[in-house]
Amino acid sequence: FCLRNQEEHMVNTANNLNCTLMKKKLLYLVFVALAAMTASLLSLTSCSKDDDKKDEIESPAELKAKIVGRWKLTFVYLPSGKKIDSPYSWVYDFTSDGTMKILSDGVVQEERKWYVSISGKERLLFIDPTTKMIITSISSEEFYGLESDGSTSVYVRVH
Repeated sequence: FCLRNQEEHMVNTANNLNCTLMKKKLLYLVFVALAAMTASLLSLTSCSKDDDKKDEIESPAELKAKIVGRWKLTFVYLPSGKKIDSPYSWVYDFTSDGTMKILSDGVVQEERKWYVSISGKERLLFIDPTTKMIITSISSEEFYGLESDGSTSVYVRVH
């Protein structure tokens, strides 16, 4: 009787061990399947050529439409990489008729003409008489302009 209980115990232990191993194998397979699905989903949502176009402007009219409005110079990155806050509180008001007004406390301080051009991949902003800026990035809320001295000016839209 005692020997039979030991055999049953060994069989039960072996069955429990097989069951435990099968559970671990199943968990491992589920983990591998989830990892594979995650990797495939990440590859589907990663960068594509369409992402490169999100900041591109197709025509001067589209670029001009993005610039029209009021902007404030917030800070400048010097060619050395140092970031400095803008010393000015001016607001630049770009109108669709090609006029740019520089405002200080709501009062027009200066008025100039402006226009845009696209040359290859460069988006250019010209403000008469002598300012030429390469727009390196533009969205509905901010734009970055590379100045002729190598500094990058950052403007934010004023609402």
